[in-house]
Amino acid sequence: MTIPRLELTACVIGVRLVKSVKESLKLPMDWNPRISTKFFTDSMICCYWIKQEKLKFEQTETGSFEIKL
Repeated sequence: MTIPRLELTACVIGVRLVKSVKESLKLPMDWNPRISTKFFTDSMICCYWIKQEKLKFEQTETGSFEIKL
C-alpha cells in the first residue's frame, strides 16, 4: 500500500475506534448532543479524499483539517 493509502486507513481506523468506544460506554441518549468528537490529520491527500465523501469537514485556524461526526 502507498503511504497516502496507509494514512487514510489510519483515519478510518481512528473513526471506527471512537465509534466503538462510544457504543461500548452505553451513554444515555441525552448525552449524545453534548459530546463532540474531532479528528485531526496533517495529510492533505487524506483530507482531499475524505472531503470527496461529503462529510462534515472544516479547515481549522492552524491549517489542519477537522472531521466532525
